[in-house]
Amino acid sequence: MNGMILTCPVCHGNVVGIDTIVNIDNGEIYGYIGYCKSLRCKVRKVTYNKNGTAIHFTKWTNLEKKKKFLYETIRQNRRNGSWRYRKKTEKAYKRLRDCFANTL
Repeated sequence: MNGMILTCPVCHGNVVGIDTIVNIDNGEIYGYIGYCKSLRCKVRKVTYNKNGTAIHFTKWTNLEKKKKFLYETIRQNRRNGSWRYRKKTEKAYKRLRDCFANTL
């Protein structure tokens, strides 16, 4: 990525889980895919070209679905993950757990 900082086109927050889109034949980079981590943004997945410009993004229908998905993912990974992962995700997990304390 050569020091590029990829941001969400809607909320301008950090993008996580960045994967590279590569041509298998010659190894040329076509672009990048990342996920917006903000709990206040409806963006699900962002596609960037090789220069780092956002060219396409998909959205969640509502924020509750995004929060519920993240909560379930973090909960499952905390069960199976290491203590470092549990420590790293403790703050986000508590926030999401409090959101769904009455519904789950």
